[in-house]
Amino acid sequence: QLFLDLDPLSLERGSKLFGESQNGGDLMDNRTSEITPIVYAALKKQMPMFKFLLRKLIARSSIACDGLCEELMGRLNFTNSNYINNSLDFVEVAFSSTKNPPLLIHQMIKKNSPLSKHAHSVLTLLLSRFPEELSRRDENGRLPLHIALHYGMEWSPALVMIMIAYSGSLHNELDPITQLYPFMLAASGPTPCDVRTINFLLRKNPAYVENGLGISQEGKKRKRDD
Repeated sequence: QLFLDLDPLSLERGSKLFGESQNGGDLMDNRTSEITPIVYAALKKQMPMFKFLLRKLIARSSIACDGLCEELMGRLNFTNSNYINNSLDFVEVAFSSTKNPPLLIHQMIKKNSPLSKHAHSVLTLLLSRFPEELSRRDENGRLPLHIALHYGMEWSPALVMIMIAYSGSLHNELDPITQLYPFMLAASGPTPCDVRTINFLLRKNPAYVENGLGISQEGKKRKRDD
């Protein structure tokens, strides 16, 4: 009954309300500290209560709901492979309920670079659950492909999933920030990608090697003219 009366936006904290240590939850990680009731419901794997509080949250504040996915991604335990899918169930419910869903793939790569083994597993599952995220662009017009290559993402099933998701036209598209083709971005980012990644991109659409060389030559000509 206490939970039914809770305001999901309350400043009261879940551990204080329930008188429990936060180290005992299967879905919790060591970074978890002060939490609100709706997040606490997710951490304790209480899906019916989580959905109930989510409905209350949407009715009260759509803006607060927009940030829920990010909070869950930061608090749920993705370091234990036994709980990755369970954790993502709550993220998926929150994601489908928000009007302004976060860029899950972009953020996963940016915030966890270089990706650990477990982070790669989480990313693979995110790509399977949210394939539409691969077509979303960030505020700079970058696709997940550009982000993965820029951060030198290691060769992995997740990276292959990202690379094969795009048609030839997108593989020919210049990165909005660097104005480089994907294969060039993979080779020249802050942390260059594996040679297998570069080779994969070249084999995907070898025609744009010629275009890339054309850009390089044009750049050199500009420098000489200057």
